[in-house]
Amino acid sequence: MVLTIIGGEKKSGTFTNSASGQTFDYNNIYLYGLRPVSSNSDDFNFGQVPESLKLKNDKDFLTSVFGFVPSQDDLRSMEGNEYIVHYDKNSRVEQILAVQKGK
Repeated sequence: MVLTIIGGEKKSGTFTNSASGQTFDYNNIYLYGLRPVSSNSDDFNFGQVPESLKLKNDKDFLTSVFGFVPSQDDLRSMEGNEYIVHYDKNSRVEQILAVQKGK
């Protein structure tokens, strides 16, 4: 899927399960983008749809997704650019690759 990145944010903190009282720490990066509308209906598709990508803010995970650990500047530089997003069999982000312009 091709996604044009329009923004991002980091979310971290502690979540408490209301049923068990157990706490969980989280530290994630969210990238927001727009993708072309696609559906099984060939007679009425147009425009773009918002999409959010949740990425675990972990050195090993980010390296597996980007091929390196991106800095804040690297992530900010994604805004306005197109990326190909690959998902694993569980619909989790597996890889993000920049679209090569002019190819």
